[in-house]
Amino acid sequence: AKFSSEVNMRGDSVLRPQQRTNLPVAREKNRRVVLQQLVTAGRVSRADLARLTGLSKATVSEITAVLLDEGLVVEDGIVESSGGKPPTMLKVARAGRVVVAFDITQPTFSCATFGLDGKLLGHTKGTVLNPKGSEAVSELNRLMVSVLGEVASPPLGVGIAVPGEVDLGGVVQAADLGWEGLALKETMEDLFDLPTFVTRAGDAAAVAEFTRRPDWGDDTMIYLQVGQEMSVGLVMDGRLKRGAGALPLSGSADPADIAEQLVPLLTVLPDARVVIGGEASLDSAFVAAVDEAVRELLPGRSRVLRSLLGERAVLLGAAGMVVVEEMGVVWR
Repeated sequence: AKFSSEVNMRGDSVLRPQQRTNLPVAREKNRRVVLQQLVTAGRVSRADLARLTGLSKATVSEITAVLLDEGLVVEDGIVESSGGKPPTMLKVARAGRVVVAFDITQPTFSCATFGLDGKLLGHTKGTVLNPKGSEAVSELNRLMVSVLGEVASPPLGVGIAVPGEVDLGGVVQAADLGWEGLALKETMEDLFDLPTFVTRAGDAAAVAEFTRRPDWGDDTMIYLQVGQEMSVGLVMDGRLKRGAGALPLSGSADPADIAEQLVPLLTVLPDARVVIGGEASLDSAFVAAVDEAVRELLPGRSRVLRSLLGERAVLLGAAGMVVVEEMGVVWR
């Protein structure tokens, strides 16, 4: 997997590369620009980082010193120099930290760990079928304790994809889990002292899908997560619109019904690309039926596409959003 991008300091995740800035948030943004170049170049010296980013050598040295202390970057040998002191090379510590991700939208919870390069390190499923209320919280905690006992590197953070709705503070409304106003982010951070990011499954999957389609640029994407529930993930101008994308679909997973509910969105966003994800993406006939129904209602519409990632998108996106928030880059 490759990395790309930066986080928008106001809330929405930016899923395309950004330039350095001299605004008051420059220090954090420039840190992310340095990380972006490190993961893009693979192995690079401090002098090369200064040249690639346009930052001063002193600023690059200050930033890389912090990244080394955080375990996100490691030194990787010395190379010959045509003159002067031989430069020390740097690279992202891809195995130095892990990311823990949960998909709790299925009848049994699923947990995965990833390296900083997006490589899957481990995957496990819960043992309780359809847990609800406090039992669901206990099952999530049990899986977390089990994972922390197995990982070889300290976690960068935890991403949890949930059914229902979640606000920016990580408070979840999920009837399927019997949760009404559960402060899940606060609960998990109090228990495990790790940065925790709680997100709708549709938003997580949309992040994973969009960042794997770099040829789309900053095009708008409407991602339909169709499975145990149906919801929409929305990316506009290269940004995940967490609030604007909280648009649940009602009724059954019927192609004609889905197409009818898409019409208002596509009327407002006529150039949006539509992607079917979740369990439904595994059924090419279903995706084709939605495509046909949309074209009947809106002649001339471009094709409705199936997800590149299918059911994997939720876990990948939940983990990827941790990397967005903590490192400022997104997996490809």
